[in-house]
Amino acid sequence: MAQAFPIEPSSRVGELLERYPELEDVLIEMAPPFKKLKNPFLRKSVGKVATLRQAAAVGRISVESLVNRLRAEAGQEPMVSGEAEDGEEYFSDQTEWFDPLRVVASIDESRS
Repeated sequence: MAQAFPIEPSSRVGELLERYPELEDVLIEMAPPFKKLKNPFLRKSVGKVATLRQAAAVGRISVESLVNRLRAEAGQEPMVSGEAEDGEEYFSDQTEWFDPLRVVASIDESRS
């Protein structure tokens, strides 16, 4: 039987949670900043644009780990190793022009 909604790195968080509402706690456990998805307004706005690849980046975890955990919870086959790679890193090395001593303000998203 083919899956109606295969969970992939490009899957939108909102659509995933519409189809599999039981995965909300798993997503939040793996990427704690996404606990803000419990706010209905943020869920509608962020959920429409954020992908699982972006959720993994925000949570500082591998997209493969995130997707495979969600797939396991939804009864889907695991993603093949390397399938999540598209040749690009979501985060890159810090640019040489950045000077942390010149930062005058920052936001800590872990505090809510």
